[in-house]
Amino acid sequence: MTSDSSCYCIVRITWPKWIVATGQIALGIGILLLIIFSIFYTKTSWENFSLYGIYVGAGFLLLGALISYSY
Repeated sequence: MTSDSSCYCIVRITWPKWIVATGQIALGIGILLLIIFSIFYTKTSWENFSLYGIYVGAGFLLLGALISYSY
């Protein structure tokens, strides 16, 4: 019985460099949006607008993390 060298982890995709850079930029944008709209949410009366901003920031954060991790 031979042991094959198959990986049991999540398959890593080899993205082009510009997609990886875009993922890292998306991570940064997501973090900034979350911080900015969290401040808006607590300091202003724009709850709905701020919640949409928080959702968009979280989306950028997840997208950037997914691309950066899968590289």
